[in-house]
Amino acid sequence: MDLQPNEVIGFEDAQAGIDGIKGCGMYAIGIGEAEQLKGADRVITDLTEIAIEELLRI
Repeated sequence: MDLQPNEVIGFEDAQAGIDGIKGCGMYAIGIGEAEQLKGADRVITDLTEIAIEELLRI
């Protein structure tokens, strides 16, 4: 896809995934409980909480 890490948003529901996303330099959206997803740039409980317009702004 020829994208740079700062052009990618990763979605993850596990801490190991958040760590991997952040380790690659990407924006991380955690899905679940904020206390369990340390380091996520944003945490939501499910995908209905975020609109495509917001993702495009990120």
